[in-house]
Amino acid sequence: FSFSRMGTNLITTIYQERKVLLVVLFLFALFMGSVFLWLLRDVGPEEHRLPTDDYLFLYKPNAEYMLQEGKIPVRSGGSEGGAIVPPGYSFVLLVPFLIASFLQISEFSVIIALNVVILGSTVVLLFLITERIFNRSIALGASVLWATYPLYLWFIKNAHTEIPFIL
Repeated sequence: FSFSRMGTNLITTIYQERKVLLVVLFLFALFMGSVFLWLLRDVGPEEHRLPTDDYLFLYKPNAEYMLQEGKIPVRSGGSEGGAIVPPGYSFVLLVPFLIASFLQISEFSVIIALNVVILGSTVVLLFLITERIFNRSIALGASVLWATYPLYLWFIKNAHTEIPFIL
């Protein structure tokens, strides 16, 4: 009985079974995002640890308004008219706000968790696209690089409007 042979067989099986490989990539990305948040959540300037002003003063109030009123907020009067910001990210925030309300936890915590899930989803999507264009080996390499890309991992620790739209 050899552990090295068993490990090699397991890796070969994962690599050959596409569905299993996709699940492993998703879990790997979740692991990387979680480890990054656990180790480096509070690293960097204080403003990188806090919700951004556009989140606090634009997107969050718009999402709260949509939940309460059931419609998109629109400024009226004056020459400005229309919404202050497009409603796209505010629509995305509705899901974490509802989950946070249901679970009685911080909205910001749910947004960060959603960012980690989006990281896993982008890794899987990148794999699928790259495999179709190139091959499985290149797709695997690109996916692992994306799951460990420091700048992307840095962005998941806050409520950045860019994260959901990477998908």
